[in-house]
Amino acid sequence: YNHRLSQKGRNIFVDFSLNTASTEQDEERIQETFLYDPAMDTDTYIRTLSDVRNKSLNGGASLAYTEPLGQFSSLEFNYDYNFRNYDNRRFDNALDVSGQPVDDEDIFIGNRIFDYSFVTHRVGANYRYRSEKIIYSFGASVQPSILSGEATIQDQVVDVHRNGLNFAPIARFEYKFSRTKS
Repeated sequence: YNHRLSQKGRNIFVDFSLNTASTEQDEERIQETFLYDPAMDTDTYIRTLSDVRNKSLNGGASLAYTEPLGQFSSLEFNYDYNFRNYDNRRFDNALDVSGQPVDDEDIFIGNRIFDYSFVTHRVGANYRYRSEKIIYSFGASVQPSILSGEATIQDQVVDVHRNGLNFAPIARFEYKFSRTKS
């Protein structure tokens, strides 16, 4: 949504988004490994049956406000909020050559579940000058982020929590050359 306010150049912009996705996959793999050890000559056969389920929910909102300062210059303030939620699951069963379950964790990792979210807030401001031949802007934005969730691998749960902070300076210069030739 874009709305021009009463004063020329004064503008407010609002945007929302929401997306969801889901995938399902069944897989069957056969892996044969031959290990040579002088003490024992072995080979390993594993048939893996996998069931994969992935879900995601992503969305965000943006708000921008432009305030004119003069005929050629303006200030812009903006804010963005974004989130991403993921629920990824993989369930594996492994069978040996005779069809018996394989429980050896050195050669087979079974079930894995990753359930996490990532959230960012970005706040920025910049000054813009725009004339017939010259356009330039400068400003900065700051973006804190949070990653949180858990990973479950073979019944062991690992909590994940990370905070981040990104800073981005903004500088742009543009000059329009005339199209006449001498």
